[in-house]
Amino acid sequence: MSLVGDIIMDLRARIPDAPAVMNPPTLLSLTSQNISGGAFQPGSAHTIAATGTTLWGETLNSGLLSITLGPSDNTITAQVGISGFQIQNINVYEAGTGTPLTGTADMWAFPAISPVGNYTLGVGGPAMGFVHTA
Repeated sequence: MSLVGDIIMDLRARIPDAPAVMNPPTLLSLTSQNISGGAFQPGSAHTIAATGTTLWGETLNSGLLSITLGPSDNTITAQVGISGFQIQNINVYEAGTGTPLTGTADMWAFPAISPVGNYTLGVGGPAMGFVHTA
């Protein structure tokens, strides 16, 4: 007959530990440009955040950056940096501006590019839309 502690230690030896919390991506810069078929209104204001996804879920979000598109621009390119090879995808979230942020927010998902990738929003439609309320 085994002691309970022995059983638990034997089980722990067989199951890998959960990974440490991953650092969120770093939102390095935002630029606007005019691309045929772009979805954003020229001159509109947007707030952007990024997260990374791993096999275990989604990281915390990066810091927020805001941008006002140029008078003829209709897309946003977010430059995102990641540390850690375990991040597989980058989710970039876009919402209007205001404090607190309210209204509709959209998310685009991209395969992660390490260590720095450029991800264009406003072309091809968001992967997911949702309503953000205070």
